[in-house]
Order: sequence, then structure tokens, then C-alpha cells
Amino acid sequence: MKIKNLIKSYKSNGIQEVLHKIISKIYLKEYLYKVEITNGYSYTNNKFRLSELNLQILNEMMSNYPGEIDECKYNILKERLKKPDENTYVVFENEEICGYFNIAYKDTKESCANVIINISKDSIYLYDDYTFIKHRGKGVHKFSILSRINMGINKKKKYAYVAIVFENIISEKSYEKFSFKKVKKYHCFKIGKIKKTFEKGDKNEHFYL
Repeated sequence: MKIKNLIKSYKSNGIQEVLHKIISKIYLKEYLYKVEITNGYSYTNNKFRLSELNLQILNEMMSNYPGEIDECKYNILKERLKKPDENTYVVFENEEICGYFNIAYKDTKESCANVIINISKDSIYLYDDYTFIKHRGKGVHKFSILSRINMGINKKKKYAYVAIVFENIISEKSYEKFSFKKVKKYHCFKIGKIKKTFEKGDKNEHFYL
């Protein structure tokens, strides 16, 4: 982190904000949430529709949201198109793209905590949720969650998982509305190129904080 950025942050927000920025560069806390999915969800507002991502839609997203889809994210999403057990879906309102959301049916690398999330055959993993800024607060994320849960139910799955970084209050509240509960905590330390992650949570996942 550049010194001039720290000084600017200190002048604007004080020492607490500076310390928070420094700590966030070397330490991250993330929670794994779980819910049993037995009953499907209905959505009374029909203004949204879900479509599986393809190259044409991806190119349109990058064209429409250049400040939110950079080249790195574009390439990540493009690679996912080749993976049959990882699917990316796009939410539309009329013909306008509102965001993209992912679902996996196998073990998946969680890049923030630097761990592999083990997904059994009876489970799904929801990850990399993103609502474009201009569409936030309209129910897009809620629609994506219930749609993916229903996909899992249709495939006879019993559980859904999601990993959420500590202090991402909006995502926490969104998933808790669907009865997701914390079952595991990850402490991730990063110094230079060295990463080390510690987990807390018993094998039976009876771990609620």
C-alpha cells in the first residue's frame, strides 16, 4: 500500500481507517454459510429473468459496464464457460443486464480465503455474486439466490453453501433471509506471496457464531 494513500486516508477518516486498511491487506476473515434446501421458492415480481452466460452476453456486459468488468474478470468468466460443473447466470430486467451470479456442483476454490470449498454430491455452492451498481437495491440479488436454490432443488440437492467475507453486511442479510447459517470460519493471513488459512468449525458443522 502506498504511503501517500495512507496519509490521504488518515486526513479524511482518521487513524482507525488507516489501521483498518493496513490490517485488511494482511488478514481476512470469511464465513461459510449453509442451508438445507427442501422447498422451492416462488417470486411474485416477474420483471426479472435468468439466462445462462454465453460469450455474446459476456461481451455485452464488458461493453455496457467497462468500469465494473475489467479484462481480468472478463477472462475469469470466459474460462468458466468451459466448465460443465460451474455455471454463471445473468439476471435481466427487460433486456438490460443487471448482474451475474454463479453456482457450482463440485469442490470450488474460494480465492478470498484461499481454500477449497468441499461440495458433496448432495450440495450446491453459490459464489461470485455481483449486481451492477445501477441495479442495486431492486431485488436482483434476492432473485438470483432463490433462482439458484430452485436449480439445486430441481437437481435433487439437499444443501446450499455460500462463503461471505466478514463485514459484507449486505450479502450476509440477503442470505440470512433464506435461513443460511454460519457453519465455518476462515482466518486468512497474507504476507507478500505467502498465504496461510486456518479453519474453525467441527466436522458436523454445528458451528454458529
